[in-house]
Amino acid sequence: MKKTTLRKNLFYLTATAVMVAMGTALSFVTVQIPIGGVIIKQFSVWLVTVYLVSIICGPLYGMAAGFLCDLFSTLLNPAGGGYNPFFAAAHIIAPVVIWLIYAVAFKKVKSVFIKIPVTVAVTQAIVYLPINTFLIWYFYSSKGFFELLATRSLSLIIEIPVFTALLFALVPLAKKLAEKIVK
Repeated sequence: MKKTTLRKNLFYLTATAVMVAMGTALSFVTVQIPIGGVIIKQFSVWLVTVYLVSIICGPLYGMAAGFLCDLFSTLLNPAGGGYNPFFAAAHIIAPVVIWLIYAVAFKKVKSVFIKIPVTVAVTQAIVYLPINTFLIWYFYSSKGFFELLATRSLSLIIEIPVFTALLFALVPLAKKLAEKIVK
């Protein structure tokens, strides 16, 4: 194995481990979004770590980060009951979508001001929102699916700009760090 390949893989593994630790810690910092006295969303920025790992290290590392963050945060703070592995589905699918949009579809686009908002908006709207809403509806809710989807979709108004702003700051820094270390 080449020295640069070994350094790259070691960096990716280390970066993923650090992001899993950060994501697990950030999962305890939450903001609840109420509408009409009903909490529609418990909002946390820990998903930014999954976005970062997926963009910098690729979809396999992103899948590992998403699954492990979900597992560790639930094991350390089982607020809604025990661990439900079905909820990890979105965290396993999303890194592939993130990577496909950011690295494949926008490969020739240099501006992060186009790549990041589109990546976040599409991933949140077609992966996290429908999958997690369906699972909440199926396992826990007495409301209709579309009623739950409509109320939960309002949280995208907050999630997309917050995640986008954080990634605007973090992606260029992480890319520079990765380039320096992998050399």
